[in-house]
This record gives sequence, structure tokens and C-alpha cells, in this order.
Amino acid sequence: MKERITITSSVAGLWALFASYFGLHTALGHHNHAVIMALFYAGFALAFLAAVLAAKSWLGHWLSRRIVSMSVIPCFAVLVAVAAAGCSRANDDPLATKVTLTKPYPLHFDGDESDRITVQYAMIELAKQAKLGYDWGASQANAGEVCKKYITPEIKGIPLHEALAKILKPEALTYDIRDGKIVLKKN
Repeated sequence: MKERITITSSVAGLWALFASYFGLHTALGHHNHAVIMALFYAGFALAFLAAVLAAKSWLGHWLSRRIVSMSVIPCFAVLVAVAAAGCSRANDDPLATKVTLTKPYPLHFDGDESDRITVQYAMIELAKQAKLGYDWGASQANAGEVCKKYITPEIKGIPLHEALAKILKPEALTYDIRDGKIVLKKN
């Protein structure tokens, strides 16, 4: 029974090691397919370990004993997983996301013109790029008619926090991030 528990913890440890490696890869590279790749490689690792454990040769028996007896693998995998999760959170600052908003601007309603954009629609476009939302109602309540003012921003590849300052400062507005949404308010 002890051997079965140790085998299970080694398998779980290898799976966590591969999954955390690809979690770290995602955090650093922002690739959307990393979860699928992590599961693929984790499955590959499990299949490889099962093949080693099932081998009847002396080498297979010797390797399985060495792999199974290493309690370091699960511990190391947990440390890597924690580091990857921490790294993922550190790089997940939406305000550092580089954004762009230039002419022609997206059209949002019938009769809209592509050579200008309202403050609120500019916020929506920038928020989308940073995977944030925009709280239309709260912003309208806090900032009033300024939200409907037309502007012509030229924003190219700058962090979101700089883009927001560039748009909002001349309008005497500022912002908060609440529940993953940008909320405008007066200075």
C-alpha cells in the first residue's frame, strides 16, 4: 500500500511539474494555448511514467524504484507551481497593458463618425484591449456629461495607465478599477 501511495504522489508531482512549467510559460509569454499544452505534456509524462513502472526488465524495475522513491518530485513541483502562480499574478497588471487608439475610430452607433470618439467609448475600446470592462452607469453618474464629450486621441502602444491619464486629465477626470471595470470620476 505504501508503494502505491508513493507512486501516486510521484505521478501527481510530475503532472504538477509539467503543468506549472506551462503555467509559467503562459505568465511570461501570454500564450492562450498553454493550458492545452500543459495537459498534453502532463499526459505525456503520466504515460511515460506508467511505461517505466510497467516495464518488466531489470532497468525498468530499477528506474521505477528510483522514480517512486523520490519524494522530492512532488515537493519541487509544488514550489514551481506556487512560483508560476505568483509570477502569473505579477505579470497580470491590466494597467501595464500596451494599448492603441487612433483614427479611424470604431463606430458604435448609427450616425457615429470615425474621425472622433466620445470619452466613454474611448474608455470602452481601451478597456477591451486590457481585458477590463467599463462601468457605463457608474461612470455616467460620477462624471456626468463629460463622458459624452467627443475627443480625438492618438494613442499608440503605451501602457493603459498612461493612455487613461492622457485622455482623462484634460477633461478633469480620473478613474478607479472596481471589480475589473474602469469607473470614471471627477477630479
